Amino acid sequence: MTLDPFAHVDPIGTFLLPLLGVPMGWAKPVPVNPAGFSRRAGGRRRPLRRAGAFGRAAQRGVGLALVMVGLDPVAPVLEGVNGVLVSLREGLGG
Repeated sequence: MTLDPFAHVDPIGTFLLPLLGVPMGWAKPVPVNPAGFSRRAGGRRRPLRRAGAFGRAAQRGVGLALVMVGLDPVAPVLEGVNGVLVSLREGLGG
């Protein structure tokens, strides 16, 4: 286990796509060792599942709050995707 962020860098998802203007990317997945879970939890991944579900719910809540105050969090992403598609079409001679 490491807290070094460079251990999770994926060259394509972290550097190449943002340089090309694609408004998304990814990193290397973090390995999970099931043997590291405590016996009290029965060795289950229940705490990990709860953390994942809470994270998704928190993201939905933040997105909803942004929309309610008049900010559209999706518009910049769609503009970026549209720009990439137009650039690709122009580059292909279309």
